[in-house]
Order: sequence, then C-alpha cells, then structure tokens
Amino acid sequence: MWRWIDQFSIQGLVSSSISKRLVVFISLTFLLLIDFLDYMIGGFLHLSVFLLVPVAFVTWNVGIQSGLLFSALSASYLMVDYALHPMMFPHPWVVLWDATVITVYFSVICLILTSLKSELDRALQKSKTDALTGLWNSAAFYEIAEQERQRSNRYHHPFTLCFLDLDNFKKVNDVHGHLMGDKLLKKVSAILQGQVRSSDRVARLGGDEFVVLFPETGPEAAERLSSQLHQAINTCLKEELPLVTLSMGVVTYYDVPEKIDEIVHAADLLMYEAKKSGKNSLRCQTVGLLAEAVRE
Repeated sequence: MWRWIDQFSIQGLVSSSISKRLVVFISLTFLLLIDFLDYMIGGFLHLSVFLLVPVAFVTWNVGIQSGLLFSALSASYLMVDYALHPMMFPHPWVVLWDATVITVYFSVICLILTSLKSELDRALQKSKTDALTGLWNSAAFYEIAEQERQRSNRYHHPFTLCFLDLDNFKKVNDVHGHLMGDKLLKKVSAILQGQVRSSDRVARLGGDEFVVLFPETGPEAAERLSSQLHQAINTCLKEELPLVTLSMGVVTYYDVPEKIDEIVHAADLLMYEAKKSGKNSLRCQTVGLLAEAVRE
C-alpha cells in the first residue's frame, strides 16, 4: 500500500506546477457545473453537498490555501441564487448565514484533510527512512534505483552504483559495545550525506553496508567521487577508531540489467575483492557494449 501511495505522490497527477494548475482547472470546472445545475433546478434543491468534492480534491492535491479559496467560492453560489431567485429566500440574512455555514464547514474539512495528508506524508517518510542514520532504507533504495534504472535505459545514460562496507566493524561492537558502533554508523552516514551531490542517493542496506547511487555518472567521474568518499570517511575513521577502514565496490553499467539485485550483487562482489586484497581499498568496473567506445 505504501509503495502505491508513494508512486502516486511522485509520479501522479500533481507532481508538477502544470498538473497542479490542471487540478485547479478541473475543480473549478466541476464547481461551476454544480452551480449551473443548481441554477437550472431553480433553487428548490440545493446541491451544495457535492461542492465538497472539488474542495477536497484541490485541498489534497494543491494545498490548504487553494482549499480555503474554493470553500469561499462554493458558498458564493448562494449569492447568485439570491440574485436570480430572491423570492426563494425570506430575508438576505438567511443567505449570509447559509454562506457562512458552508464556508466554515468546508474550511474545517480542508484543515482536517491537510492534517491527515501531513500525517500520511510523515508516516510514509518514516517507512522509507533508516531509523538509526536517517538515510534511505533498503526498501526505499530499491524503489529509487528502479526508477533511475528505467530512466537510464530510456535515455541511454550510464548507471553507477557504489557499495560500501566497513572493515573490522564487528570488532567495534564486540570490544567497544553497540553504542560505539551506532555512533560510528551515524558519523559515516553524516559524511556520506555531506559529500555526495544533490542528485545522488545514499542508503543503508543494513548493518555496516551502505550504497550510493550516482545518476548519469560515467566511470571516470564515479571513480573520482568514490575516491573522495573513501578518503573523507577514512579520515573520520582514523580519528574515531583506527582499526576500522572502508572497502568499496563501484560498478558502472552502459547496458543496465533488468534487475536491481543484479547490480547490487555486482558492486558487492567488487567490494569483496577489495576486502580480499587487504581491505581499505576501492575496486571499480565498467560493464556494457559502450564501455570500450567510452574508453577510446
């Protein structure tokens, strides 16, 4: 369910300012249609309850200010009714009272919807975030990586993934305790977040394993960025616990596989090669038919 809601919020109708304008247009059209039907009926039956639909729609997808504006517009049709059918109302104060009630009622609904959406967004964000480090968790990473994989295939851009693993981290927990281990993981996470570009995506897969996704990044840039991360993290590790180092595996695809698991596995294997060669090192690989052409 969370995945479906997240995909709707990211890729759905209101993902841009243009689509928000479309939401406003649809809502306004629906509101005017209800007002027109009410006019055709002649005021004998009020259709105000149906005006809550465009008000709720625009509030959820555009924001509270638009919702409050539509609440006021929804009540204004009573003024039109009074102007066209004055005999239907015993006194002008009745019109003002009805309009005020509708405005207040719809405004309260807008506030409730806004609060509900905020809670939903917070819950969704929490479900995608690693509790200890604040990075994306494994589930969120796979969703983000799959979107980037599809985009890379569509536009023929390189796809680069960096897999990071702390060397000798188990000894930290065994000798210094889990609190020290958690502190170290938080520091490494902070460095990763501070060093990567705004377009890059960092996640903690679990334990002392991290991944960094470098969108639209070729092998040379990926190796340079990964080396910078390696140096920055190692500098921190030397200050905290010199026995802990960092092994990294970086894979760049020009022909991106169909499954993210395959990409993660390839970067993981490169990381293990770095560990087998003495740890505290970086291994890079470029895969794909275009790799040779890029080297030339």
